[in-house]
Amino acid sequence: MANYYISYAGQEYDLPQYTFAIADMIEKQEVINSGNAKFKDKCKSMYDLLSKLLGEDAITNLVGKFTESDPNTINIFYLMVVRAYAKPLEEYNEENATIDLDKYQVDKIVNLVEALDKASRIKV
Repeated sequence: MANYYISYAGQEYDLPQYTFAIADMIEKQEVINSGNAKFKDKCKSMYDLLSKLLGEDAITNLVGKFTESDPNTINIFYLMVVRAYAKPLEEYNEENATIDLDKYQVDKIVNLVEALDKASRIKV
């Protein structure tokens, strides 16, 4: 299983294992973020989600109390959490893309060698 965490200012903050319950919470947050809720309500919802995932003490240390926090900071930490949970899938996709690219490059070289071989057999 993957270990999920975010890093900030040289410190790591552990996240709970990714489950369908957490995926559901993030999905609901994305619906709120893309909806017509007031900006402050969106930020409060993200702050509450971060509190659930990181713990109240950690989120208070990172961004302060909600009413005193910078909304951009809340957004950034929320995005860091989303990215942390997406990281294993991104790494898998990158690894496969590299393998596919390497295979494509090898195929091009093989085709070039075959073409050169055919060209060397042509008598002028």
